[in-house]
Amino acid sequence: MNVVDIIAPAAPSGVAALGGPDGVEVSWSPSTEPDLATYRVYREAPGGPRERVGEVAPETSLHDATAAAGARYTYTVTAVDRAGNESKPSAPAPGGRP
Repeated sequence: MNVVDIIAPAAPSGVAALGGPDGVEVSWSPSTEPDLATYRVYREAPGGPRERVGEVAPETSLHDATAAAGARYTYTVTAVDRAGNESKPSAPAPGGRP
């Protein structure tokens, strides 16, 4: 019998986005999922589409250097397990560059 993992991991928590002169630092609490493979970070401008800005593992932060100066965004993070199952997005965190 072949067992297939179809259960998505829990969404990351504790997401924060801190803007600085050279980008936005997005951070979150580490996942406790035993089969975690990576985290995906997304941003969304008001009225715009959600776009992936990066993927990291095992780090729990990502520096978004492509954020436009003066722009405001909402960031979310998902967890992806080794089977490729992606969690629901985290709670949104507002952030932007000055």
